[in-house]
Amino acid sequence: MNTEFNSVMWWDLRNGQETGNNNSASLYGWRLYGDYGVDDSADLANPVDRYPTCYVAKLMQYLARGGDQLITASSDYSLLSVCATKRANGSFGLLVINKSATAALNANISISEATSASSGSIYTYGIPQDNAARTGVGSADVAVSSVSGLGTSFSRNFPAYSATVIAFGASAPPPPVFQADAQIKASGDASYLGDNIYSSDGSGETRSVSVNAGSSATFLINVQNDGSANDSFTLKGAGSSSPFTVKYYSGSSGGTDITSLVTAGTYKISSISPTASQAIRMVVTAGRKATSGSFKGFLVTATSVADITKQGVVKALITVK
Repeated sequence: MNTEFNSVMWWDLRNGQETGNNNSASLYGWRLYGDYGVDDSADLANPVDRYPTCYVAKLMQYLARGGDQLITASSDYSLLSVCATKRANGSFGLLVINKSATAALNANISISEATSASSGSIYTYGIPQDNAARTGVGSADVAVSSVSGLGTSFSRNFPAYSATVIAFGASAPPPPVFQADAQIKASGDASYLGDNIYSSDGSGETRSVSVNAGSSATFLINVQNDGSANDSFTLKGAGSSSPFTVKYYSGSSGGTDITSLVTAGTYKISSISPTASQAIRMVVTAGRKATSGSFKGFLVTATSVADITKQGVVKALITVK
């Protein structure tokens, strides 16, 4: 690779947060610590804990694979580093790294070997994706799009602090699919109800529990990303309704009281990767004076932030014995 580095040996995949070293405000980043790892070990399903190095490493699969060759590439500007590959099928890959912290840079690109590919796919990771990991808004994953106007000579703009791979002749993958999948179980159940069911009223994903007056039932609500890309999810749950009171807590045990956030619909599960999931806990208590036969269904809705039409709904149905 034609940069100031001749080789790189990464220390480890997961190391740990270092708060006592160089945390100068002049350095890029919103994490107030350093880490020699690629991922943090706190919550591996959460892109907040996947560092930019993790996603840039992911870019490499689009640049070269087994059997491909590195070919000569050069840049006449120190803040733009380039690396080029010739694939086994004869097509080209180009990696461009913009090392400017503030400026998007235009580049005029020339390829000495003839290429018939005038279009391809472009894969980019940079500041917008890193900010999405911080805020939970948007996708923290590598951005993908189709690109045209390629050839032996073309121009391209590269965002500040970004790594971009142009895959000549490659078809972009289909648009990402977004889908929230809410599942429910009573605390003593072995498995969840509602996997791969996307109802609007809890049909097929309702858990019924009977309790004595003055007693409680605990439910676990699992939110799984059934989409094909990283996504964030908001949760909105029903509030207390006489003679029942309801409380929501983060995590499947312990955790903090998130009742006000859930009932307001503002509780957010930060971006999680496809097939990954995160659970919250719901505790419903029947009042001491609740009459036998009293019952109430409590709906909880998980909504995709990327596509608010994609929801998953579960119901906790509690009846007084």
